[in-house]
Amino acid sequence: MNKNAFFRGVVMVIVFIATVLLVNRINNTGIDNLTAEMDQPTLPLAYIKYDDQLINCMHGYKSNVDISLLRDTITPLDKEKKIEVWVDQGKKKVDGLTYELRAIEDNSLVEEGEITDLSSKNGYQRATIELRMDIEQGREYMLVIKLSKKDKLVANYYTRVIYEKAMHTKELLETVTNFNDGIFGEGDSSAVATKIEPDPKGNNEDLSSIDVKSSYETMMWAGLTPMKITEAIPEIVEIDDNFACIKLSYVISSNVEGSNRNYLVVERYRVRWVDEDTIYLVDYNRQQEELFVASNVDITKNRFRLGIVDDDNFEYVTSDNDKKVAFIEGGQLWYYDYANTAMARVFGFWQDIYTDERTMYNQNQMDIITLDDKGNILFTVYGYMNRGDHEGELGIAIYKYEVDKSRVSELAFLESDMPFDMLEEYASKLVYMTGSKLYYTMNDSIYCMNINTKKVKEIAYGVPNELIAVSDNKKYIAYPNGNTPEDSTSITLMNLDTEDTSIFDT
Repeated sequence: MNKNAFFRGVVMVIVFIATVLLVNRINNTGIDNLTAEMDQPTLPLAYIKYDDQLINCMHGYKSNVDISLLRDTITPLDKEKKIEVWVDQGKKKVDGLTYELRAIEDNSLVEEGEITDLSSKNGYQRATIELRMDIEQGREYMLVIKLSKKDKLVANYYTRVIYEKAMHTKELLETVTNFNDGIFGEGDSSAVATKIEPDPKGNNEDLSSIDVKSSYETMMWAGLTPMKITEAIPEIVEIDDNFACIKLSYVISSNVEGSNRNYLVVERYRVRWVDEDTIYLVDYNRQQEELFVASNVDITKNRFRLGIVDDDNFEYVTSDNDKKVAFIEGGQLWYYDYANTAMARVFGFWQDIYTDERTMYNQNQMDIITLDDKGNILFTVYGYMNRGDHEGELGIAIYKYEVDKSRVSELAFLESDMPFDMLEEYASKLVYMTGSKLYYTMNDSIYCMNINTKKVKEIAYGVPNELIAVSDNKKYIAYPNGNTPEDSTSITLMNLDTEDTSIFDT
């Protein structure tokens, strides 16, 4: 692949500012960064120590979690049923650890215990949990780790656990680690070449998402010279006696055309053990997204260089007068005022802190609701809250950015016990605000909250999320009067701006 041609394809100079904001071409003089700050993260991180390496980074939860829906990580057990927990305390020092082993299907308690002999090593607090109860082979349980300080709960940490007599966790982890080392030119490069399945139809034009069928050159970053600036700690997502799904998340840095650029990388592996000499890479996907910074704006040409980004998932909104734009990239919301060359990082958990796993945790998402002609933005943040007032909580937050005050204020926080992937199904379906009324879906119901009084009324009950239809502009919704198509006899069409409804027989 020609290197220059590749970079023309993936390092995109997006000119949507120049094309949609042509109405006000003036001589710009500079960019003001109007960034709104938030409190630093405080909750500790917990890891599992497995065969001399840390795996399964666990983030602390301060709100309730439905464990039947939580599938972040799974920890394999050997016959001794010992689990070594390492805690990175951060600013929130801990001195106590208790645990619960629970049945996932009904949340019933199987076993509980307390660890009183926490020890320190390499800056971590360590504890070894030895499960006493017999557990069923091949059955998943939820291990709840409770960290405390002076007998006061700091946060809960979760990982599923499973016991199989003949696990090949070590070999499967080594395969993933060796492959990751290989794409950075470390170790044996054949760990990459012999595992992939290059196909001319594979994705070789865009580094934002590549797979096992991409070429070797693309797999080796196609001319980028990346350097890891955070660790790639394995997260085991699924595992049985000879198969595993493993995820790596980390940040890289690379010098491109004389400037240093940072990227968030997520790798997903599916590996299968056959015998001691044969382990297959069944599937592989690598997603890469550049972390946008204000210097990516060329104010003389009014162009944005977004870099490596997924076109299909890139979200931006322009004001009606085409003089302002808001966009989301790399987990951050940005605002640009073309006329006044004012640049604001409106919201982002990581901001400029690339090396803190708590700020870079990507179990959340943002959506822009509206951007008005003054530059004020309504937006949502949903999933796990990495920092700030709701650190460690799950839910949907609705914020307003007031450009004249350079201030982000919270209008509402809808707490939930659903993990991000489930919560996303609701929040991405409908979160709409008109006047003081906020409409949203949750738990197979449609609600309306008055932002001023915080009173909530139910618009429709018992309607599965997949049966609710929402217009592109979110102003109109349609829903049946039954919980299945077969049980439904009518459909209600509702204008959320006016609350006018029409009912149609089916």
